[in-house]
Amino acid sequence: PIHLAILAGHLGLPLTEPFHFLVGIAGMVVSYLWLVLLDSHSKINEVKYDIIRSLESELPCRPFDEEAERSGIDTGRRIYPSLAYMQYMVAVIVLAVHFGIAVVYVALWLS
Repeated sequence: PIHLAILAGHLGLPLTEPFHFLVGIAGMVVSYLWLVLLDSHSKINEVKYDIIRSLESELPCRPFDEEAERSGIDTGRRIYPSLAYMQYMVAVIVLAVHFGIAVVYVALWLS
């Protein structure tokens, strides 16, 4: 929703308005914060799953590994790698879009 509001901000401004650059910068900042949040969650989840695996080693069965095996999810160290990668790539693409918008509007404004 935040990114849509920022993009809508571009639509509300005339093409000649230099504030498009600032709106693009705001979008890049929000995208960067999104990437930082994804990275933090990835680190927290990695530690959490390491703890679960160490606790499972003392149990007579391994429900976490069994769940991963039955669902087809990677049973290695990285959990849900394709979903995490997809989320990260979407954030990078949104960051690039905001950057592109800022550059285009600066070029239009300067010409």
